[in-house]
Amino acid sequence: MRSKVMVAIACGVVLALGACNGSGNNILQSMLNEEKKKTAAAEARADAEKARAAAAEAALADLQASLAAANAALDALQRDNTSQQRDAARTAVVAAQRNLRQVQEDLAEQPASDARTAANAALRAVDTALTRTAEALAAANGSLASGAELANMHTTLDRAQAAVDAARAELKKALAAEGITADIRTALSQAQGTLNTAQVSLIPLLRQDLAEAEAEAAEQRARAEAAETARDEEKARADAEKARADTYDPRVSLADALLPREERDVPRGEAQSITRTPRTDIGETGWAKLAIRTDPVPFATGKRVAAAGAGLVATDELPLRAITLREAGRHFTVQQSRDDGRTRIHGDDGTPTAYSNTDGEVESSLQLSADGATLKFGGVGVVYYDMQRQFNYFNTPDDTTPNEAPWWRYGPDGKLGDASAASGDTMTASHARDLGLASASGTLTADQATALQGYVADNSGACWQADLSVCGDWAHDDLTIAFGTPS
Repeated sequence: MRSKVMVAIACGVVLALGACNGSGNNILQSMLNEEKKKTAAAEARADAEKARAAAAEAALADLQASLAAANAALDALQRDNTSQQRDAARTAVVAAQRNLRQVQEDLAEQPASDARTAANAALRAVDTALTRTAEALAAANGSLASGAELANMHTTLDRAQAAVDAARAELKKALAAEGITADIRTALSQAQGTLNTAQVSLIPLLRQDLAEAEAEAAEQRARAEAAETARDEEKARADAEKARADTYDPRVSLADALLPREERDVPRGEAQSITRTPRTDIGETGWAKLAIRTDPVPFATGKRVAAAGAGLVATDELPLRAITLREAGRHFTVQQSRDDGRTRIHGDDGTPTAYSNTDGEVESSLQLSADGATLKFGGVGVVYYDMQRQFNYFNTPDDTTPNEAPWWRYGPDGKLGDASAASGDTMTASHARDLGLASASGTLTADQATALQGYVADNSGACWQADLSVCGDWAHDDLTIAFGTPS
């Protein structure tokens, strides 16, 4: 209508000028073009407003859907409080936050009003609450081993609780405000439901998890403190034992200490000879070892250790019930004791399938004769460093510092070997040692590679998960100790 009026006015102006000649036509066309531009601009603004309204409506729909998903994920934690479910809940909460922020942007374009102000305040508070909820879920899936981590978790949960409480208060005010559209009111109601679930289900659940973690941490601290106390007490006993032992001359027996010997007496308790008996691999039947009696000697009438005028007359080999080895430095005192009729060392490891230099089945005996006392000491498997035959093993293939401990890497052939050795490989220090070469040089030949692979095949392994009977026989000797003629 406005365009028709403007055209009529334009024609009137032209007629007033005298005629619709060429000049008049130009004026009229110009006015019509201007009016078309204004009409097009108005229509574009209307279309943009429609698009914005549609986008805002879609954003509200997305927010409602994501809030429903977040609510369901949080509620599911009551049934499945696992790391995976907590991650799923955190992902759903973060997705709801993204949609909520889009709604906030759309709301900011609405005309200012008390309703918009209340809705904005509520949405900001919900955004903060969702952020704190996501932080709490992430923290619950993190480490809670140290006191600092436990304290941080308390702070995170307190912040989440406060943010949820504040958001619920703002939502209550916004839902009571006049002028809020139905769509916004629905979204705010769903946000309220999601935060109610976080308040009632999530936060108490995480607080329970935290309490359990704190209890476990306290239990671990108590165990560690008890272990430390036990170690201190053991060290104190060992130090006291060493101090007592160091006050005596090791060549003198207890009897000498109680009753000082005269000049005519000879020293007692001093070994005259020590004989090492290497254990021998005899194939499938096992390892040949020093014969040591383990069966008790039965009593018989008339048996005597000594006879008047004849001195010592007993010659039986008597199995010992127990023996104690004490080694200075980092090696512990090792005691032999009876266990189900077997004699075993109980050392610092003690597990049935993982062996160290303080584990093994020890056998020992004492035999008296006119020539003196003889002690035999040996057994199966690992029987302490005193019995070890070789001390130049290496921790790693190219380590240049040998020590006594890594014998378990090598096996009965005493060589580490290399299962992946191939002709043409660069020769390593470990290859050279196994091949008996003075130093590593050049590359491996086919024969050398084959030999290195064979050394691995002969290697019984690390003895961990191995049978004790094949776990240390090759690396340890049995001992025979003669103490000479007694006085």
